[in-house]
Amino acid sequence: MALNPAQPSVPDITCREVAEWASAYLDAHADDATQVRMALHLAACAGCEAYVSQRSEEHTSELQSLAYLVCRLLLEKK
Repeated sequence: MALNPAQPSVPDITCREVAEWASAYLDAHADDATQVRMALHLAACAGCEAYVSQRSEEHTSELQSLAYLVCRLLLEKK
């Protein structure tokens, strides 16, 4: 990924690192520098943007399923 010379210098991040850090990025558990590096890479790499977007949809679905199960368990205890 080549950075725009007008942008501040940020170390490049590889597509492999994007895949490794996608969950932390989506959960906002990555540090600020990693969040910025990820965002810059995603803005320039359509493949990684598609991958992280898909992971985001899967993550949302997993959270919704978990919330549903918790509600069912709580209702059963009443």
